[in-house]
Amino acid sequence: MWGIGTKFQVKKEGESTFTDIARIRSITPPGVTADMADATVLDSEGGVEEKQPTILRLGDATLNVLFEPDDEDQKAFLERLVNRELVTCRIVYPDGDNYLEFKAYIAGFEPGEITSDGLLEATITLAATAKPSFGKES
Repeated sequence: MWGIGTKFQVKKEGESTFTDIARIRSITPPGVTADMADATVLDSEGGVEEKQPTILRLGDATLNVLFEPDDEDQKAFLERLVNRELVTCRIVYPDGDNYLEFKAYIAGFEPGEITSDGLLEATITLAATAKPSFGKES
């Protein structure tokens, strides 16, 4: 599967429908890692270190977009950042059925360099919170 056709959608708390975000160049989903605690004891077999997973940590998601200063959905990211609003995000894969869903706070909105020969771009950073999950439209 390749990325063409992937959608990024956002839903504010209390809303029932997702909004597609336009003009996305790339999406980096949030990763999940586990901290590891040392569980080695004096009688660990062979004197080999033992580990046990503890808290799960979520990475940030990023969107790189072709920035349109009059696009209300893109501008809403800055407003949600300033207002510290929690949103539900959904990455819909190109098959249109499978998705990754997670809750996030907007952690960054950075317009890119403005040049005479380039397109306006912006990077939006989303700090994932709570357990992400894969789903499938039925």
